[in-house]
Amino acid sequence: MRCGRLIAASKVWPIRSFSAGPSGRTVRTGRRRRRTPPHTERTSTVAPPSRRLGAVITTAALGLGTLALAPTSALASPADEAYLYTIDAADAAAVDALDVVSSDAEEVLVLGDAETDDELARLGVEPLGTERYADSLGGTTVRAAADAGYPLPDRIGANEYETFFGGYRTVAAQEQFARDVAAAYPELVQLVDYGDSWLKTQGRGGHDLLALRITADVAGQPAYDDGQDGRPRFALIAQSHPREIITSELAWRYASQLLDGYGADAQTTALLEGTEVWVVLQHNPDGAELVETALDDPALRLTAAGDANPVSSSPAWQRKNVNDTGYVQTSTNWNSSHAGIDLNRNWANGWGGASTSAVPSAATYKGTAPHSEPEVAALSGLLTDLFGEYHVGETTAAPDDRSGTYVNLHSYSNYVIYPYAYDSAAAVPNLDALRASGFRQSAGNGFDTGKAGEILYDNSGNDIDWIYGELGVPAFTYEIGTAGTGGFFPSYARADAFFEQVEPGISFAAEAAYEPYTASLGGVVTEASATRDEDGDVTVSGVATDDSYGANPASAERRPEVTTITAVEAAVAPSRTAIEDTVEVAVDPAATVDYTVTVPGTAENARAESVFVRAKNGSGHWGPWLSAATETAPLSALSLSVSDEAPRQGDTIEVTVSGTDAFGTVLADLSEEAVLSSDVASDVIEGTRVTFPTASPHTITATVGELSSSIVVEVTPAEDGGASGLADGSGSAEGSGSAEGSGSADGSGTSAGSGSADASGSGTGTGTGTDGTSGSGADGTAGSDAAGSSDGSGGSEAAGTGDGPAAAGDARASLASTGTELLVPLAGAIALLALAAVLLARRRHGQRG
Repeated sequence: MRCGRLIAASKVWPIRSFSAGPSGRTVRTGRRRRRTPPHTERTSTVAPPSRRLGAVITTAALGLGTLALAPTSALASPADEAYLYTIDAADAAAVDALDVVSSDAEEVLVLGDAETDDELARLGVEPLGTERYADSLGGTTVRAAADAGYPLPDRIGANEYETFFGGYRTVAAQEQFARDVAAAYPELVQLVDYGDSWLKTQGRGGHDLLALRITADVAGQPAYDDGQDGRPRFALIAQSHPREIITSELAWRYASQLLDGYGADAQTTALLEGTEVWVVLQHNPDGAELVETALDDPALRLTAAGDANPVSSSPAWQRKNVNDTGYVQTSTNWNSSHAGIDLNRNWANGWGGASTSAVPSAATYKGTAPHSEPEVAALSGLLTDLFGEYHVGETTAAPDDRSGTYVNLHSYSNYVIYPYAYDSAAAVPNLDALRASGFRQSAGNGFDTGKAGEILYDNSGNDIDWIYGELGVPAFTYEIGTAGTGGFFPSYARADAFFEQVEPGISFAAEAAYEPYTASLGGVVTEASATRDEDGDVTVSGVATDDSYGANPASAERRPEVTTITAVEAAVAPSRTAIEDTVEVAVDPAATVDYTVTVPGTAENARAESVFVRAKNGSGHWGPWLSAATETAPLSALSLSVSDEAPRQGDTIEVTVSGTDAFGTVLADLSEEAVLSSDVASDVIEGTRVTFPTASPHTITATVGELSSSIVVEVTPAEDGGASGLADGSGSAEGSGSAEGSGSADGSGTSAGSGSADASGSGTGTGTGTDGTSGSGADGTAGSDAAGSSDGSGGSEAAGTGDGPAAAGDARASLASTGTELLVPLAGAIALLALAAVLLARRRHGQRG
């Protein structure tokens, strides 16, 4: 396990007119000789002081005491200029160890300085032409630079970061940014320390090597050393070569776009829910720190467009890491001599071959052994964890189901390069898929596309050959920009345009990473929009094409053949990985087609808010899924549930109101939006709570907009009789009964009309005797029989009447139900009075007898 530590368009180099060579000697333009005039100096703009927030980092702070920094000057001498040498392509092999920046079928362009004249003479190569680097830079007007620190993800939008050269972020700022986004987006970002820079391994300062792991629910994902078992992975690496400053800016912007897009943009959301995106903002932070210091020089020369033109002695030209082991400085010209190992010549595949040098001071120094540099060793270990091992070589194709894609950003020359770079004649087992993917990536930017030896020069020991050859994963190099757009040091004001240029290609690579060997061969859906109707069906329409390959004329012979789109299929699902049922429709075959697909609504897709569309082309392959947003199935009914299905009188329940679709799928809890009502006026409703003062069936109704639904709640009486729960809600607490009876003078018998004193409820008891006496009790009970005398007619009887069913319980409980305890002794007194009346009546009767 190698897991790191977790921390919370046209020809590129047009040779216009040439200045004199460094020695004022004769140079050739095309195939004609001419004598150059004496060298004359052009005035150039001097850079204003930087607006950095922090202090400039010195070379001494880096521990590079052996690397003498020559002073810079706004007006450099010819010996302190950087030059571009145009070399006949027939001599390409002779200069492959020099700093080649671009080439085509006729010419190779070499970056050098005054000493390069002598080196070319030693090699027996005569340049076709020589041009000052400054003169090659375009004077294109660009808009004003964005505010320093732009752009930032939303949650850290108020943060400030240290910058140099008009807005580029320093190494310290890049590191802080990585920590900040991990803290601000814990559900999406995990910061991984995967190793140490060379200086740090030597105890001379240096940096942690940091990577951002960006994916949905990142904390819930398994350890990332599972190779092919986890989510598919896409890796984006920047600034392996420090002087290529635009690359880390583009990586920063891509990471920011992902964070802002999740949950807001359907395609970004779908990507992060099905893929892990790994971003290394700076692969070579030690070297990057040297460059930022040099470009923060107040004497830095600028073009009218704001691009930098450092003198040849400036460390801004640093290409390698800063490993100074065995290095002997032979020149103050940085292009001719600086310490370090070229990290893109230190990988194992083809190590030591074409375009490498064994001289420590050379720009393409390969190092002492493959993966000798900690930056390469650490990254190769991380990538092995992410992708797993699968040796491809030149004979074994990676299987179609192998996932993952790797892109390394470089500058400049506007290229997209795929394996193998060490030898353009080497067999590439998955060539069709790699080529298709490369050309898909260059569709939006027009970059020349092909193997390194086909469009630039063979170069050995590079990262993409090792990653494809040993891990079995498609790997690509971008060379971004031209001399006309700033060369190695473009104004920060150009960053927006660069990102717009390369972002579509990066996104394609990431989105096809789940099946890179098949999805890259299929058609491309370029537009998709979706609507869901009231029945829940989703209709998606848009455009699909197979004519989506880079169209740079220099790449025409390598460009894949455009076929027709033959079918389009769509699915509605929560995420790409959850796609099950799809709807496929045939289309009239054409290179570009309009399509419409309707996906029936189902209980399974009713809640999904994403629709996925892909296209099949004449090769029979399906291209990558494109996601568009849709709505959930519309609300069609309400359903109610209660916290207690058998409440008693006096209880309070909670009502939950859910919205459902036509399939019965619960869409949302609408309790807070619902308005509740009851058919019983005495019910107390507060929000979602209902209290029942009476016992009976209660109908509770919920209304949301035009929808309503009801539920019947059966409320039973209280068990203790206290809250007796009569249907009308009345329990009499009045146990008063009158005990008066009268009998005729000639009548006999007893007349005791009493209502039982210990009964509950409301009622009246009456009794009639032969003597005509009668009595009544109003304590709500069925009255007790009053017996008449044997000689009385029609013995007395007491009947209890009430306006509700008689309820069990004594008078005390009945009284208590009213909450008026003071009535208890009163009821007792009334009962005694009733008894006294009975006794009095009997006494009178006895006297008459």
